[in-house]
Amino acid sequence: MMSSVFYARSIFSELGFVDEPRYSARFATGVDYKRSLFASDVDRTRLRAFCENLPLPRYIAVASVFDGEQLICDFVSDVSDAAHLQNDDRLLAIVGHAVCAESKAAQWLEATANSLSVPTLFAPPAPLGTP
Repeated sequence: MMSSVFYARSIFSELGFVDEPRYSARFATGVDYKRSLFASDVDRTRLRAFCENLPLPRYIAVASVFDGEQLICDFVSDVSDAAHLQNDDRLLAIVGHAVCAESKAAQWLEATANSLSVPTLFAPPAPLGTP
């Protein structure tokens, strides 16, 4: 779990996307986390494929970044027994709940995810005419 918090802190401190980010870490089951995505503000057109193509283990760690009370992003890691035995806290996905898919923050997170070979999911693009 610590590597997920490290990714979150290093990315958001470098981005300057959030004035004063607040971090939170929790454990969850993979199934419960996927269910929670359907109640979030992520891009519905990519959500189904994301969930179908991301096999989450039974237990995961979620390192979240907040701006005040607003959930900005989750870094999802494997904390299953297999990962624990290998002393590996492998990052599985980056979910940008309040990160617009076309934003600079999304581009930065996508580049980070690509370098680690993990999938991403972001908020939908802003409607045309929105500043």
